[in-house]
Amino acid sequence: QFIVVICTIIGISFLFYLKYSPSEFQIDHVLTPRDEFGFSTVERFGKYSFIEVMYDRTKPENPNSLIVGIDEEIPDAANIVKKIHGSNGYKYFEVVAN
Repeated sequence: QFIVVICTIIGISFLFYLKYSPSEFQIDHVLTPRDEFGFSTVERFGKYSFIEVMYDRTKPENPNSLIVGIDEEIPDAANIVKKIHGSNGYKYFEVVAN
């Protein structure tokens, strides 16, 4: 199964930019366990998983996937297929075909 693994820094704002259907999201999401303050975050929905990207561990655990991480999480030798820059020219994310 093809999935997209996304670093936790991107978070739920990704949902907004995807224009994902709110009604589908309500049916199809999984939350993390609540923390000591009672908060949780989205762990996954649809084909998207939000995890802390540790490339050496994330890559073998997620075959046939795209891995999206910040520059510090993705090694230069990875199969980087896209670099995402802001309007200021700063490189925010790298996308790896796994």
